[in-house]
Amino acid sequence: MNTNRDQRTKQIYQQLIELICYIIVSARNLVQEPKLYGPLRMIDVAGRLVDILSCEDIEFPLLPVFRKHIETAKDSIIEGEASFAANLESLVSDVISVLANSQKEGTL
Repeated sequence: MNTNRDQRTKQIYQQLIELICYIIVSARNLVQEPKLYGPLRMIDVAGRLVDILSCEDIEFPLLPVFRKHIETAKDSIIEGEASFAANLESLVSDVISVLANSQKEGTL
């Protein structure tokens, strides 16, 4: 019996349940919130997933890169919608590049 593994499984389960709850509550609240909250919440969900994956020792060297870009995008909202959109556009370009490279290398 591996108690460390069992404990870690419970922690991951708890994190995922909390994330699912956050997504559901966010979806409900977005009905009444400003339109900019939607993209902000989505990028926050991506950051939370990166955190969960990072804690699992998954061999994916781009997780820290994604984390940095996600935080930059979230922080840029203070500068205004145009800055936030530009940072999200940069993140989308990075993600497309990662997907293209992964497909080329057969790692996806």
